[in-house]
Amino acid sequence: MSNSQAQANWPRWLYTLLFMALSPLLAISLWRKKRALGKTADNEWQQRLGFGFPAVNPGSWLLHCASMGEVSAAAPLIRALLDRGVRLTLTTSTAAGAAQVARLFPEQLTHIYLPFDLPGNMSRLLRHVKPQRLLIIEVELWPNLLAQCKKRQIPVYLLNARLTNDSCRRYSKWPKLVQPMLSALSHVAAQDQRDADNYRTLGVSAERISISGNIKFALRQSNTLLAQREQLATQLNTDDRPTLLAASTHASEESELIQALKVLATQYPALLLVLVPRHPQRFSEVEALCRQSGLNWQAFSSGQSVDNATQILLVDALGQLQALYGLCNMAFVGGSITDRGGHNPLEAALFGKPVMMGPHRENNLQICEIMAAQGALAGVTNAGDIVECTRYWLSDNTAYQLACTSSQRCLQSGQDALSRTLDMLGL
Repeated sequence: MSNSQAQANWPRWLYTLLFMALSPLLAISLWRKKRALGKTADNEWQQRLGFGFPAVNPGSWLLHCASMGEVSAAAPLIRALLDRGVRLTLTTSTAAGAAQVARLFPEQLTHIYLPFDLPGNMSRLLRHVKPQRLLIIEVELWPNLLAQCKKRQIPVYLLNARLTNDSCRRYSKWPKLVQPMLSALSHVAAQDQRDADNYRTLGVSAERISISGNIKFALRQSNTLLAQREQLATQLNTDDRPTLLAASTHASEESELIQALKVLATQYPALLLVLVPRHPQRFSEVEALCRQSGLNWQAFSSGQSVDNATQILLVDALGQLQALYGLCNMAFVGGSITDRGGHNPLEAALFGKPVMMGPHRENNLQICEIMAAQGALAGVTNAGDIVECTRYWLSDNTAYQLACTSSQRCLQSGQDALSRTLDMLGL
């Protein structure tokens, strides 16, 4: 390496040294967590250190999804690639993402945990997989992974790419780290104009950017999903009672929802609130809120059927949310009253269910704008707004059915986005 190259790369080397110093602590922490849960058999901690990879078909395409949400978002694309005979190896950064891969594609592709972003780790991954291409979903860019791909002349495509204005401002503060990373991208298929403009602001040339639309809209009801919904219907007994699903909730949002339920219960005593916290480590915290509420509640993990006296069902298990949308009347999508950028409301649209969200929707701005314009998404900021919106949809069936129809209509643009993405990939 020349002196000029070394000088140009110093921000990445500094980043690498910091990551290297932290990686043993991260690995030990992960191993202890796995051992406590009795889940050391999946080799996550070894793979995060760049070892213990499963056998793969050399020459496959490598596709990276950060976690469960990105795997779900990429599912239509993954199915389309598999239907076209593309061999795939899929990496995730979390156990929740790995579990979602196993649920959606149990026999169709190989999963690997993405190693910690160190040059040696990423080099071993690429030598093992020998990918023809790397596809990255949405936004997770790792400097050393991209540098190793550039070194090996592996084309890298950032698909369904999003970049909020806040993220763009943060990235712009580190141009000597970010610009070399972005130079490794062969193409950026942005969700909308905002995302395309932000990547252009950071230095991605116009000819390497296109606007594909959002492939999240290309959802479909699989036979597996429908079977899971029917199985849950037996346990939840929701056919004869109104149900509000609170999806991917964060701290403070459960309190607002429980407070809203207390008010609504006087008018709708049969109303069931189904709470699904975003992060498993908060299950015990939300359980304490349920106990303190004075309302009748039960945990999903108990395996018991939900009777008519139950007012809150705490879903303390992963992998149930998408099917639960098929059983509710309406949904609140979390991370939106609490400032987490808002989670994806499209899974509600898959079953034609209207949605409430708070003001924080930056992570899925295009989706939320479309659903709001169609009348499928209502804005709320607190318990009082949730009460008002729930009452409106429960008391006015014409308005409720119109919102349901509008919700389902929002998915129609997804097939166009998927087609544009496949065309860009030459398929």
